[in-house]
Amino acid sequence: MKKIIYFLIILNIITAISCKKESKSPIPLPNTESIITSFSVPDQVTCNINSDNKTITITMPIFSTVNNLIATFVLSEAAKAKVDTVTQVSGTTANDFTNPVTYYVTSEDGKTTIPWVVTVNVLKYTIESTDFPDVGELFRLAVDSTNLSSFTLGDAGENKTWNFSTLGTDRIDTVEFLNPATQPGGSFFPGSTFGLKTAAIMNFKPVMFGKLSDDKAEITGFYINNTIHSDLSDNLILMKFPSYFGVNYTDDGVVSGSFDTTIVIPITINFDLTINVTSTIDGSGTVITPSGSFQCIREYRVEKQNYSIPIFSISNKTTTRTYNYINKDKGYHVLEVQVDSVNNITAIKYLIQ
Repeated sequence: MKKIIYFLIILNIITAISCKKESKSPIPLPNTESIITSFSVPDQVTCNINSDNKTITITMPIFSTVNNLIATFVLSEAAKAKVDTVTQVSGTTANDFTNPVTYYVTSEDGKTTIPWVVTVNVLKYTIESTDFPDVGELFRLAVDSTNLSSFTLGDAGENKTWNFSTLGTDRIDTVEFLNPATQPGGSFFPGSTFGLKTAAIMNFKPVMFGKLSDDKAEITGFYINNTIHSDLSDNLILMKFPSYFGVNYTDDGVVSGSFDTTIVIPITINFDLTINVTSTIDGSGTVITPSGSFQCIREYRVEKQNYSIPIFSISNKTTTRTYNYINKDKGYHVLEVQVDSVNNITAIKYLIQ
């Protein structure tokens, strides 16, 4: 009997020991993944994580500064990230995202390192066709052609500030966008969607007629003093859409026309006009004028005109160079800076509120 009792006691002890061994959890292996599961920076508009290509693309608001951004991110369990030799700490480490930044993510087991490329794009300040002035809008521009020595053009590039806050006023010019159907000469340009009247040239008061479309506003013809009306055989681009920093174009406008006059006897005089335009959006940012501060793009526009009257062997060539600061809300120039061939400022116009 005692032997049986001893046997049962020993069996219970062995069973208890076996059960304890079976209840032990296995030692977990180190994580092998090198994944960025989430990523963000302050004020971002969008963020797209592409796990297949190991890329992250972020969009930031217009005029954002991206040279000192602190990212908040989540990695796969126990993984670590470095940029160059700098260990990255979520919500703490700052980086310059002016150019794409590569995060090297190493798995917990240290055997796998995967590069993730983070690209930050800043939305561009853009002028669209829907921003173009409506028929009936009038712009009054103060002109300062004296005391210009204290002003400089400033730098080209994005997110710039140009200060013209102390400009004076020598005279006022106007620019008016008109309903072509109600203008003298409008019947000659049935396809036009706007008329444009600017300051008088000598004793002439020209009205230009044009068309607005999704990709451009262009001049299609002009009418002067009930005397001259002519279509452009090659329309001239006034503004291209969308317009933003880096956009550029060249264009030619060609006019061949005639007008009747009396020089001793009534005669018809033929004329030819060729206009070549080179436009470059070389800057974007904020311009400060006596009227306030305006976000804008800056267009450098060079316009070359070649005018000839064959019957009198008259030929004349002129070149105008202007920096136009174009505001989205106005759809037009809030500042115009006229310069010579070496960028000396010769006159400045600014929009009066």
